[in-house]
Amino acid sequence: MGPIKRVYAEPTTIRRGPGIAVAVAMLWLLLGGAGHAENLLSNGGFERVDVEAMPVGWHFNVVDPAAQAKMVVTQRGYKSRNCLLMESHDEFVLFDLYAPPVAMSELGTNEMLFTCYYRTEQQPHAQISLVTFATDFFDKEWQTPYLQAETKNIPSSEGWSLLSWQFEALPGAQQVMPVFRVTGQGKLYLDNVALRPYPDEVSATMIRPGALYQFPDKRRTTVHLTNHSTRARQLQVVLIALDQQGREKRTEHNVRIKPRGSGMLDLDYTLPLDAPHSLQLVVRDTDSEEIYEHKQIVAPPLIEARFTKPAFRNTLLPSLRTERLEIVGRINALDNVARSMQLRAEISEIGLSATEENGAINRLGPTDFIITMPSADLLSGEYTVVVRATVQRANFTHTYQLPLKRLPPSAAQVGYDDDHQLWVNGTPMLPRGLYYVSEPSDLGPISAAGLNFVLVPSTRASYAFADEARDHGLSLVISSPRILGLRGDLEILGPKRDMWENLVRKFASDSTLLGWYVLPRPDQQAMPVEIVASLCQELRRISPAHPTLMALTSPSLLGYYSSFPDILLAWSLPVPQAPITSVARMVDATLEAVAGRKPVWAVIQVAGPAWYRNAALDPSSSGRAPTPAEVRAMTYLALVHGAKGLVYYGYDIPAFPNTKAFKLPQDAPATWERLAAINRELQWLAPVILQGERRLLPTASKGDLHLGLWQYGGGNYVVAVNTSDRGVVADFRLPDIEARQLSVMFEHRLLTRSDGAFQDSFAPHDVHIYAAR
Repeated sequence: MGPIKRVYAEPTTIRRGPGIAVAVAMLWLLLGGAGHAENLLSNGGFERVDVEAMPVGWHFNVVDPAAQAKMVVTQRGYKSRNCLLMESHDEFVLFDLYAPPVAMSELGTNEMLFTCYYRTEQQPHAQISLVTFATDFFDKEWQTPYLQAETKNIPSSEGWSLLSWQFEALPGAQQVMPVFRVTGQGKLYLDNVALRPYPDEVSATMIRPGALYQFPDKRRTTVHLTNHSTRARQLQVVLIALDQQGREKRTEHNVRIKPRGSGMLDLDYTLPLDAPHSLQLVVRDTDSEEIYEHKQIVAPPLIEARFTKPAFRNTLLPSLRTERLEIVGRINALDNVARSMQLRAEISEIGLSATEENGAINRLGPTDFIITMPSADLLSGEYTVVVRATVQRANFTHTYQLPLKRLPPSAAQVGYDDDHQLWVNGTPMLPRGLYYVSEPSDLGPISAAGLNFVLVPSTRASYAFADEARDHGLSLVISSPRILGLRGDLEILGPKRDMWENLVRKFASDSTLLGWYVLPRPDQQAMPVEIVASLCQELRRISPAHPTLMALTSPSLLGYYSSFPDILLAWSLPVPQAPITSVARMVDATLEAVAGRKPVWAVIQVAGPAWYRNAALDPSSSGRAPTPAEVRAMTYLALVHGAKGLVYYGYDIPAFPNTKAFKLPQDAPATWERLAAINRELQWLAPVILQGERRLLPTASKGDLHLGLWQYGGGNYVVAVNTSDRGVVADFRLPDIEARQLSVMFEHRLLTRSDGAFQDSFAPHDVHIYAAR
């Protein structure tokens, strides 16, 4: 299924006038809570102006002093006297506007809501970035290394539109700063720019978005509203439904919510049931126009279903044995409507059917179901599984189609099973790879260090490189050249498609190929969703037996891109600016984004920012590489939080402008040696990690000690990671484990339980691995 336009990036156009009448049911309950409240950006409405008509408290910067660009406060803002105009007469320009950074202590949380109103003229190609810093920005200003920089494109809009961003700062952030950028010829008008903690005084949650409540096409979205403050609120709640053609159904309602109260609001509209649609929810104060909530999601069709067997691309690989088909699904309807529906599934090409009566469809409740069907009779080819929901008394039938493919046997097939375990040519693998490997002569030492794949630039991939990799038992992930340019024009994919087709013809039948690495960190480049979707879909078509991999680095932008690649790499390079818990948070956020649909691997830092960001950073302090202990801690921290593979960044990083070249064995020999030792441990633990049942245990030692438990082969295995840079003596409990002793693996010692708890000592960033039977 292709992407839905205007789901995430497009704004909500603000219209005035009466709302559509809706059916409303409200129940107000008392709820305790604390309120927070004001816009933390000074002069966000641009009402205070200096003698040069410049906004007080805001700053601008033009990279090229000769550029014809200006910033000025002008009149006729969005429901206000003033607004800010950023204007450029040059076709290519870098023109920034920024406010002083806001201290995270003022927010009191890592989550925030950024909002503004804007309109455009011509094509300013505008962007908004949120940048965080781990140190005080005022000390060195723009020489300060940023911790996190996330960017969204601002779409063109002739009328005033609302732009919002629910943003999460990574651990270690001390300040956050909004930056607007104009890169083209045109005008960008801004008003009511605001940054608030999230959730703030009022919060809202959508429940069963777009659920069918009345035949044939009456939809309902229930909104749960909560007032966390001690005063009553008069709110405007706006729900905008957009079909795949961009046609809008708009529902508005004004409600009054009493202090510390909560309630339910039903918002009804009519849209066809056969396709997903975009939903945007806006909750604002009717008097002040303050935005408390702006959610944008995709509401599913009446039936949504997906294969869990086979889990990889709805594709049966002969090299990955799948004894039966399994489909999980949900009916997007209210419970009483869903109960009235009878389900049936069939593969018409072979006359195979599943019904509730023959037990092949198991209803887990009014809305959820599982379908199981045999796969033995499926020959190589393409099939369609048709799922039907029928209500005879209403003369109603709805169908949902799932494509299914069985590939012919081949010596080069890679996929993953429903446990997200990777299978390479019929053999399971715990992926452990290296970024930036370009020389065939390096493959021998890399193999000896226990790695099992390398990421090679497409310009260096060759038959000789593949032969050398095969000789050393290594697999290859081939990466594409970057797609550069600020505009993100879809036409730039033309020559890239030819490049990918040539690579597929060259390597798709080679047993060393593991997969394709596409568009590195498109969220950091603000790459348009359409480009990402188009390339991933093209690679699925021309290379059906090899996965696509993509690294993402922005927790707040995962929803834009996570549905397109087959495997996601959670990118986090925290050292030395941020705590290593950033790795855990990025893995957690990525797993949440994929919702169990695909594997998540973790990028583990081995090079410092002096080598990949800015050569001015001191490689012994602010630009240093992680210590061997930090590398081991980040490795196991990622696995404890659910990563199914590891990619270390990086082995042989070339010198880019303003950076230094880096080669891991020469520039960090102690880390290279420790990496080999880590891989010896992981080779032994691979079956436990891949096939065991993992559980994240409560943290210990005031949250510094992260613990993961795997149950495998009748035994229990525990990994404990000290995430702090100080030594600790920690007590920890292991629920459901009766053993009185733990064997400390790779250390030849035992740990004995006392008073129901185990106690052990941890050096800074230390890791212990325990086994109990």
